[in-house]
Amino acid sequence: WLTGRFDGTSRFTGVRSRWAPADVARRAELVERLRGMVPAGETLAGFALAYVLSYPEVGCVIPGVRTRDQLAANVSASTATMSVRAARWASGSLRPAAFRRFWPG
Repeated sequence: WLTGRFDGTSRFTGVRSRWAPADVARRAELVERLRGMVPAGETLAGFALAYVLSYPEVGCVIPGVRTRDQLAANVSASTATMSVRAARWASGSLRPAAFRRFWPG
C-alpha cells in the first residue's frame, strides 16, 4: 500500500483474498488521505516510518523490503525527523478507530 503498488481496484490472492472489495477500497481511501500529508520530496512509506518513529516509546520498526531502493529509503527514514506539528496532524487526521475495522488488535 505505501509504495503505491495497490489501489482501490486491486485484487489479491492468498491470505489477502479474504478482503472484500469494499475493504480494499476503504484501505485505498485511507492511504490516499495519508498521501496528502506527505511533504514534497518524501515518500509515503518514509513518512509513515518517520511518523511511527516519532513516538519516544518506539525503538524500532521492521518494514518489509523487496528492492535495494526500498531498503535505502527505509534506512533514510529512520534518521528523518518529523515535526510535532506534522505528527499531530497525522494523528488527528488518521484516527486509530478508522483503522481498527481493517487492522484489529
